[in-house]
Amino acid sequence: AAWHTETGEEEQGVGLRTSQSCTMAEFGPNGDASPKDDVGSPDEEATTPPGMSVLYALVNASIVLPVLMSFGAIIYRDDFFRPHVSVLMKLTVVSGAVHQLCFSAMSSLPFAVGQVQDAGLIFLSAIAGDIVR
Repeated sequence: AAWHTETGEEEQGVGLRTSQSCTMAEFGPNGDASPKDDVGSPDEEATTPPGMSVLYALVNASIVLPVLMSFGAIIYRDDFFRPHVSVLMKLTVVSGAVHQLCFSAMSSLPFAVGQVQDAGLIFLSAIAGDIVR
């Protein structure tokens, strides 16, 4: 970007423009306070390349899959569930996957990652055990 100084000389590059009252960083091509042309407007939605999204999903799945399986083991620890534990583990994993997919797809935050939390896990385990007794 080029501009003329108070003495009439032309300066090149990005820098500070001086005025009588203050100095203002150059934001736009004309030295005004508008955003540069190469920066998107706030109304534009930031997009992540599909390959990067798949990579994020694979990393998240590799981290969360063992966690979901351990949640299933904690929830279904009663002897009543022992013959059905393989199906119940799969159900827990599918439930966690649906939760993550819905949370990530429907969130207004572009960086949202839905993960099942363990806050009520002990209570859920106690409820499942009490129901079968």
